[in-house]
Amino acid sequence: MNIAEEALQMVSQNEDGYGRPEESWEEIATIASILCRKKLEALDCVKVLKAVKLVRESYKHKRDNIVDEIGYCLVEERVKDGSGR
Repeated sequence: MNIAEEALQMVSQNEDGYGRPEESWEEIATIASILCRKKLEALDCVKVLKAVKLVRESYKHKRDNIVDEIGYCLVEERVKDGSGR
């Protein structure tokens, strides 16, 4: 399985366990907004996690960093268009 296929499978499996990204990331943003004491959007939270993976990869290569980065890009697109799949 290539990295892109692995990322797509991960996003699909996460939906089974955590719900649709369009909904769960709004909930994540609500909690993050409380913690940060300012309004954050779902896309803000996705971008933060993408940044985490980019920084980790800059220190040491790990396949998981790349798979997760692609996965977060897929989630970002779903959150942006709100279409589901």
